[in-house]
Parts: sequence; C-alpha cells; structure tokens
Amino acid sequence: MSMMNIKKKICKTRIKMQRKSDKLFGPIRRIFLKNKDFTIISNNCWDWKVYSRYQIPYKTPTTNLLFPPEDFVRFISDLPRYMNEELTEIDLESFHFYDQMVERNQKHDFEGSDFRKFVYCRLGDVDFVCWHYKTFEDLKSKWDRRKTRMNFNKILFKMNDSFSCTFENFKKFLEVTKGKKSLFLTGNKQWKEYANSNSNVYYVKKFKKQGMVIDDVHHNVLPFNLTRYLNRLWKD
Repeated sequence: MSMMNIKKKICKTRIKMQRKSDKLFGPIRRIFLKNKDFTIISNNCWDWKVYSRYQIPYKTPTTNLLFPPEDFVRFISDLPRYMNEELTEIDLESFHFYDQMVERNQKHDFEGSDFRKFVYCRLGDVDFVCWHYKTFEDLKSKWDRRKTRMNFNKILFKMNDSFSCTFENFKKFLEVTKGKKSLFLTGNKQWKEYANSNSNVYYVKKFKKQGMVIDDVHHNVLPFNLTRYLNRLWKD
C-alpha cells in the first residue's frame, strides 16, 4: 500500500471516530451551550467540527468547503450580496488558485485524495473547493438548503493562515471583520504580536515549526475552551 493510500485510510478512520464520538457526547456538550442558533462562516471545515461537536444543525452553507484566503476575505466583506449569487461549477483549470492546489497536492496535503476529482465552484467572483462531496449537484443542494438557515444576527467569521495565506490577507480579514464576531488562528507568532491588542487573534503553538495552522479540524488545537468561548460571544 502506498503512503498516499495509507494517509487516506488514516484520514477516513479519524473522521469516522470523531463522528461516532460526537454522536455519543454531542448531546451532553450541547447542554452547556447557552446559544445554539448561530452561523459560522469559515474558510475551511472548522464549522463542521463545531456543529458536529454539539450535534446541532448546520446553520451555514460553508460547511466542508475550502476557500482560498483572498477569495474568502472578499466573500465575507459583502456576505449578503454573495448569498444572492448563483452557485456554479467550474473545472480545475479555471480555479483561481490552480497552482496552489497543485502545490498542496505535491505536499500530500489532501491526505491521499485525488485533487483532480474535487468539486470546484464559483460564486460571483469567489472560488472555493470541496472534496467531501462526490457531485456538484449534491453540494449545491446542501448549499441552497443551509443558506436558508443562516442567522445574520449571530455570525462568527473564522479564518486561519493556511492555503498560502499572506500577511496582507490577514490584515484585510481584521479590517473587514472589525466590530464583528471573528476568530483568526495562526501558527505565526509575529502575526499574533502584530495584532496583540486584538483578542480575536489566537496563536496556535502546535504549529510553531510550520509557521501556519496546518489542521484545525482534526486536532484539538484551540488555545481556549470552545464552549466557554461560544457562550461569551452571545451572552443572551
């Protein structure tokens, strides 16, 4: 068995174990969650991790999607407008960040999955990718259904510094989310020091060597208690 196939098998096993754990302990965790009606707009699968952890309905269409940093910041800067755009499928070669996908694949960042078979989408001038859906039709069906559940009064914008995120992307995220509920996870200590007065930016020591957050979905990397954090966001 090749190393790529081994990584793919490990990933599937890890996800399966996490789902079983969430189904078992999610209802218990949910008891301590004061507010269960909130929307997370995330640049990656982190929102899935949160909703699954508490076994609450997905209140966001971005679940299990991966946004390139530049496109994600543009997306959240005018979220209501983009939610009215029609979602369309594109091919890999048309994807804004084709080169980054090739680079990530060479580093085996997709854990054995074939990036050429992923579903690539465009929403206005924003691109994103998903490898958790086999077809665009399935993805679009869930996108259209979940966006009707969004709570625009209680939104948390979450981003990390993966996928070739630049310092300019980071600063732009802080700018467009100013005064809003936001969370930025970084493995770069200098970025945290730059935004030292911003309590929404967290440095993740686990990824100190890499200098960026590699995986905040399958690892318990948060430098805070998630339940207490969510309860502080919306105290009502």
